[in-house]
Amino acid sequence: MKRWIWVKLFICAFLIIGGWGNRSTSPVAAWVSIIAGVIILIWPLLGLVLSKKKKIEEPEVVPAVTTNTKPSAAAGSANRSGTYDYEYNDIGVYRPDTVDLPLPPIGAALEFENDPTNPYDDKAIKAVWKGQTVGWLYRKGKREMIRDWIDRGDYYVAEVTENDPELKFWIGMDRS
Repeated sequence: MKRWIWVKLFICAFLIIGGWGNRSTSPVAAWVSIIAGVIILIWPLLGLVLSKKKKIEEPEVVPAVTTNTKPSAAAGSANRSGTYDYEYNDIGVYRPDTVDLPLPPIGAALEFENDPTNPYDDKAIKAVWKGQTVGWLYRKGKREMIRDWIDRGDYYVAEVTENDPELKFWIGMDRS
């Protein structure tokens, strides 16, 4: 990385000094050379300033919460693809239009709970974020497998991967 900095500085100096020296013989080309040298010099600084500003404006990432604890592999980011016994992507969550439910941000950790009092399905599994129901797992798909995982108390991590137009999540699960 440091080598590239020296190369960029050399190119900038060449363009600026060369352009300055030739401004009487070819004024347009000289000014183009000078401007190009200044842009190459300023470009990394501008990128640095914009990246710092961008980091400040990014929304807060919700840390992963899991139902059980897993040994040392559980530390860090929730979505550690490739480190679980079972992993599934793009699992949808049913969110009825008639009910106003909170919408978790991408990266938020979901928990699942049995919902035997659900009037439509006594085997329903609700998705919970920060203690609030955000939807229910569809009847078809991974619902029964996730129910078995919950009932056994096996370790899982679920992270929101999409929230517009449909709420979807990734899940990684390990047998105890």
